[in-house]
Amino acid sequence: GDSFSGFTDREKLILESLAFSIVVGLTPELARRVVAVSGQVMSSLSWELRRDFVAALWAFEFSPLAFGGGFARFTSLSAESRARVVGNWTKPRRLPPGKGIVFGALREVVMLAVYTAPEKWKGIGYSGPMVPDHLESTSLDLPYLPLLSPGARGPQGEV
Repeated sequence: GDSFSGFTDREKLILESLAFSIVVGLTPELARRVVAVSGQVMSSLSWELRRDFVAALWAFEFSPLAFGGGFARFTSLSAESRARVVGNWTKPRRLPPGKGIVFGALREVVMLAVYTAPEKWKGIGYSGPMVPDHLESTSLDLPYLPLLSPGARGPQGEV
């Protein structure tokens, strides 16, 4: 079918493990938010892009042997080993070609989910979107309301 039915439990685990490796001090609540927001993002994409995103998750899961984590799945590594694998994904001279695009796409979705969470704003010195008090939103931020509003309902349910 053409609709996104959600991530498998293993894909959720990969995404959460990756989020913990990318964002220092990530809370379990924000890690779950990464999965929820990623699901919303996937719902708005073509099936080809959804397929590619899920393939990128699985590439990460099986990458430790090539990226300094030994013969193991990414999700089974210690936090230190996961950090080493993520660091090696970001090194420009490391093979295979195109890996930066794969990691970049995964990282962008993680960062979108984490830094659109209002509870994260204070820690980065951001007071929130600039919307006049008499307006609930502007036409520019309407597409982002499901991501910005705690308890908001997006196409796939509550964020």
